[in-house]
Amino acid sequence: MKDNWLKERLTKVKQDSHLWSAFIDALQDVWNEAVEPILTKNK
Repeated sequence: MKDNWLKERLTKVKQDSHLWSAFIDALQDVWNEAVEPILTKNK
């Protein structure tokens, strides 16, 4: 999946916030490691 796809969905203010950026980066890591492989396997 595209890098930073979730971060790009945030408003500009939240994109510039360190806390929101860190949260979204962690959430995207979980998605890439746990969810995406399952979805890819089921294709």
